[in-house]
Amino acid sequence: MSDLSPVRKERIQSKITRIILKDEGDDKLNQLLAVNEVNETDAAEMIKAARKIRIDQIRGQCMKNLYLGCFIMFLGLAAAYCFTIVTGVITNPVRVITAFLLGLGLLKVIQGVVGIAIAPAKKGPVTDG
Repeated sequence: MSDLSPVRKERIQSKITRIILKDEGDDKLNQLLAVNEVNETDAAEMIKAARKIRIDQIRGQCMKNLYLGCFIMFLGLAAAYCFTIVTGVITNPVRVITAFLLGLGLLKVIQGVVGIAIAPAKKGPVTDG
């Protein structure tokens, strides 16, 4: 059973989350836990919850890249399709623009997928993107 009041536990949890989101290191985290005399079970729960929040935020940022990449790829295909419908023929400049947009979109999609996959291993503050 925990000897921490819910209000105190919430304050400690928010400090732990802030430390983990900024990736300030285990020394500062251990110091916070020692100063507040948090037992090992509560500390493990709080750290686990904070790390989950960190991973969720990193993956959320990576999902933006994924969505942006899909949108850019769709934009390239839509531009080629509309140009073909209007003129009846697809020209080399349109092919180049379409290929460029598809490549850029694919790059963003790959960045998003890789970022989501390696989110638990990311080092540094979450705000770095």
